[in-house]
Amino acid sequence: MKSGSLRAQTAAIRMLGNNSNTRDETVNLDLLQNQSLPDRLNEMAEEIAAHKLSLEDSISIFTDKKNNEVCNQISLSNKIEAAEEERIHKFKYTKSIDCRHMMKQFNAEALTLNYQLKRLVADKDSHSVLAHRRAERIEVIPDTYMFYKVVTKDMLAPGKIQFSFEPGQYVRARRNSFGDVMGSKGDESPTPKAKVARQKVELQAYFSVSDKNREPTKENHDKAVDSPCGTIAMPIVGKDRFENEDVFVSLYSMTGCTVYLTPSFPDLKI
Repeated sequence: MKSGSLRAQTAAIRMLGNNSNTRDETVNLDLLQNQSLPDRLNEMAEEIAAHKLSLEDSISIFTDKKNNEVCNQISLSNKIEAAEEERIHKFKYTKSIDCRHMMKQFNAEALTLNYQLKRLVADKDSHSVLAHRRAERIEVIPDTYMFYKVVTKDMLAPGKIQFSFEPGQYVRARRNSFGDVMGSKGDESPTPKAKVARQKVELQAYFSVSDKNREPTKENHDKAVDSPCGTIAMPIVGKDRFENEDVFVSLYSMTGCTVYLTPSFPDLKI
């Protein structure tokens, strides 16, 4: 009976030992004889469970490490792909940009801000002065009134202003409000030696002889000239000489243009 009980205990322990992969474990029969089978089986089961848990933990750490490496590689690959897509998108967008148009727009905005700043910090007399027989190159800013004046006090009449344009630019000839007839194609100055692409521009000039209207506009002026070119007579207070201190001139253009203004009088002051 005792021999049969020992054989049963030994078989149970061997079965548990095989399931736990504990090949080197030695069965102590003398210890088992003094200990009940259920208690020993519970201890063996706990040992096996602990061994399996340790094995699972080691595999989980390794797997987690590999998973993290794979995730990092996937994340890096996604970032590289996104960066490449953004680069391609920017390249396509850049190819579609008209750099010449952007530079032209930027220059116009810079001129506008500069002109407005000068008028902002100027005192009452913020007009640029057009001097006798001196050509003044003016870049007319699109959709902006630009104001100038000619000192005329005691100057002999008639006073005139010569309008000419940057090479290639021209305006259509029209009659002004006093019936003065302009040239058919407009004057260009200076005459370009090389062939230059022609560009039609538009310009309006407004004049005032009153100190109360120092900034003539389309709605308030003493003289207006649409598409001025060539020689334009300035309005005058007086007959043989100017009694008014100044003639105020404003330029307005929807397209923008570059114009040269040269005031002239028959002679200097009397």
